[in-house]
Order: sequence, then structure tokens, then C-alpha cells
Amino acid sequence: MNKNQIISARILAAVANGKTIEQAYDAVMGDGAYLKLAGEMYDELRAK
Repeated sequence: MNKNQIISARILAAVANGKTIEQAYDAVMGDGAYLKLAGEMYDELRAK
């Protein structure tokens, strides 16, 4: 497995164990990572 697959598998496992996507993403990527990602995506979409 490559790095992206491992990260995805860990997030999926956390969701399967009852965490929300935000909780799972933060558990794997670090506290606040989900909000940072969401903010960056929002900014990019608004720029188009």
C-alpha cells in the first residue's frame, strides 16, 4: 500500500468504528486538519 492508501484506510476504519468523518480525519491527520482542509476547499471553490 502507498501512503495515500494507508491514510484512507485508517480514516475509513475510524468511521467504521463510529467516528464522524471530521473526527476520523483529525485522528489520522492531526487536530484541526479537517477544518483547515474544508476552509482551503471553500476558498478554492469561491475563487472560481
